Formats: sequence, structure tokens, C-alpha cells
Amino acid sequence: MNYKIKVAVSVTIVIINTLLDHWYPPSGLSLMPIAICATTALIGYGQGINRWQKVLLSYLFFAFTDIGIKLFGGGIHDSEGLGFVNVLSLTGLILATIILIIGLKPKKAADLLFGVLFIGFGVLHFLVFGELGLGISYI
Repeated sequence: MNYKIKVAVSVTIVIINTLLDHWYPPSGLSLMPIAICATTALIGYGQGINRWQKVLLSYLFFAFTDIGIKLFGGGIHDSEGLGFVNVLSLTGLILATIILIIGLKPKKAADLLFGVLFIGFGVLHFLVFGELGLGISYI
């Protein structure tokens, strides 16, 4: 499959998951790790995309899924719910890291740098966007 089609399918997955969580609140949140893994698998196992692009696109789809849920998810966004969202995001990030490292097929120890870079992006994401959406209410 062409990488442009994979990117388009990944964008569609992120949008559908965000809209699903807005209209039917618990379902999109529950499916968030699956959406993160699906987008990472589409990008990570692609041909015609170099390693830097795989890491960057995988992180961007992870970030858009997490930010979309935090900003547009239905219900009242309190600290308890935000913690639950962050746990599911972290679960998706861990699974996506495993999928990405397998998809990159590291041949040398230096190739694992891309997995470490993806983890670094995830840690930075939680530091910057950890409390995003706190106090928003869609009832």
C-alpha cells in the first residue's frame, strides 16, 4: 500500500476515534490504545518511508489521538478522568513503541536510537500536554 494511503487511513482512524469519543464518551476512550497501535502499525510497517519519518509520523498520530480525546471527548473532564486518559495514552505509547521497533527492524544497536527517540517524544508529550483539557465539560 502506498504511504500516502496509509497516512490518509491513519488520519481517518484518529478522526473517527475522536468523534466516537465525543458522541459516545466511554467507547472512544476505550479504543484509544487500539487506535494508537493501528496508526503506528500502518506507518511502522510501511515501505517508502524512512526511519525518521516513521518515528515522526507515529508520534504525530499518537499526539493527535491523545490531544483530540483530551479536548473533544464527551463528559466532564476532571482530574480522575484525565488520569484515566493518561493511563490509556501511556498504554498505547508502550504498545506503539514495541510495534515501531519491530517495524523498524533494527540491525545494529544504533538503530534502537529511533525507538528511544519515540519514547523521548512521548515523555515530552506528557510533560507538555499532561493536563490539557482539564475542566472542560461537554454535557
